[in-house]
Amino acid sequence: MKRTETNFWILVVFALLLASCSGKLLVSGGASGKASKGPVNIYRNYNPLAVSHFIDGTFYYLKGDFAMAALEFMDALRYDSTSATIYLALARAYINLGKVENGIKNVRKSLEIDPENREAIEILARFYEVSDNPIRAEKEYERLLKIDPKDIELLYTLGRVYIRNKKFDKALKAYEKIVELDSTQVKAIEKAAELSLLDSALAKSARYFGMLLKLDPGNLRYTQALARVMYFMKDYDSCFVLYKGLIENNPDNPELKEDFAELLLNIPEDRYKSYAEEYMEDLLKEYRDRKNPYIIYALYLFRNGRNKECLAFLDSAINRFPNEIEFYLIKGNVYDRLKDYETEAEILLKALEVGPHSVRARHMLAVVWDRLKEYEKCDSLYEELLLENPDDHLALNNYAYSLAVRGEKLQKAYEMVERALKLDPGNPSYLDTKGWILFKLGRYREALQYVEAAYKKAKENAEVLEHLGDIYMRLKKKKKAFYFYKKALEIGPENRSVREKLEK
Repeated sequence: MKRTETNFWILVVFALLLASCSGKLLVSGGASGKASKGPVNIYRNYNPLAVSHFIDGTFYYLKGDFAMAALEFMDALRYDSTSATIYLALARAYINLGKVENGIKNVRKSLEIDPENREAIEILARFYEVSDNPIRAEKEYERLLKIDPKDIELLYTLGRVYIRNKKFDKALKAYEKIVELDSTQVKAIEKAAELSLLDSALAKSARYFGMLLKLDPGNLRYTQALARVMYFMKDYDSCFVLYKGLIENNPDNPELKEDFAELLLNIPEDRYKSYAEEYMEDLLKEYRDRKNPYIIYALYLFRNGRNKECLAFLDSAINRFPNEIEFYLIKGNVYDRLKDYETEAEILLKALEVGPHSVRARHMLAVVWDRLKEYEKCDSLYEELLLENPDDHLALNNYAYSLAVRGEKLQKAYEMVERALKLDPGNPSYLDTKGWILFKLGRYREALQYVEAAYKKAKENAEVLEHLGDIYMRLKKKKKAFYFYKKALEIGPENRSVREKLEK
């Protein structure tokens, strides 16, 4: 008859109880002729020496003497190599001794005998998690969940592992399952709300934030988050009401007022426009010494194409906050839009006087120098950025594209864009860059593959459209080439290069 681990544990617990009461039984190992028939019957199906060594090992383990415990457990296995419990006990002793690999080997042996041993699976899952193998950890935690699908703590762990593995849909389901089991689990509801928002499931996210507010009425963070969800759902009236209520209850919170102002200024409906600007003016008066209201309003003017107003406002902001780099960067963007690249370069150099280590300012300046054909300066700045951070995928891509346009160092450019795509796979700009390098190398069909992939993700990008036109011209498909040139000209009617190609 097959012995069960349950019976084995009953035997061990019983033996430990007897050991605490009877010195004679400990000495005899439970085989004394004077012992009652009960214990003798229990021992009958087990090797008594295996049990004895296991009990001794357990005592050593509980005392913290893991080396002696391991020796005893190994002796126990000499007399019974079919016990998942003994293998697991030996695994724990090894792990406590720092011999993790040996421990895991014994965990696996335990699982060969008892595939549904919860403790063994959990040890294996945690081992994979801490040894930076989250995919294997995920698989083991999923095995555990099949054993106990209502284990809330395990669902939290799985949710965390899914997020680490970028499986956000599975993570959401794990947290939703927790909420289904216990609707008061605040952390799970928070995660479900955040992940729903990440998945653009706005109505679901709003429902979860509503649940949080029922559990904690008046919570500023939850109310603010719900207001933002309402904004994304284009329910501007609800967003407005929620923020108004928040500000009435928190009249001395400048960050809250700034957040409200930024949302108001971005609401596309005209009926909010005058109120938003008045609110912004009041905010600038109330908080003259805070830079954030100035940044918010400068960006609002920039986004709405009010270039002259924006430049004048930025000058006043720079006078008030001369060491705030953000104002110089916005000003640089205004001049970039105006195509005044020389002035933009001057502004960005001033920005670097304020913040000499600003990566963003150096990225912008490298692009401007490229446009001004100051290639030596441009290349030097990209080399500097990549020396500091070899994984700066934006610098890798932009430098590669600059070289491709010039038709220089194409192999180096190709290697850089390959690295950029490994760091940010699927980025349409990077796909286009790779396609354009291949075009320059004369590999037109390969080039088409990558530029078409970029077009699928960025259909309104005039540069990508022009590249498609150029590739189709080289492939002698003039009709298709003209189709993309025309589309490029619709988006950028000032593009002289495309106009000339259509006129040929």
